[in-house]
Amino acid sequence: MIEQRVTWRDALGFEGSYVVGSNGTVKSLLSGKTLKSWRLNSGYQCLRLRRGGQYHSVTVHRLVASTFLGP
Repeated sequence: MIEQRVTWRDALGFEGSYVVGSNGTVKSLLSGKTLKSWRLNSGYQCLRLRRGGQYHSVTVHRLVASTFLGP
């Protein structure tokens, strides 16, 4: 079995609150917990992230792409 290393970066637009792994895992820096996503009717995984007291729904694939590839 090949072990894959995960690279972690601050989530773009949510710096200091969340980190995104190269495998699509999202963790909260405030609680240290891994966030659970749900599947939209379109099939994409979605999360609710909090910024400035408001919640924002983001799809995981867009969050990973913007974090690792840039906006």
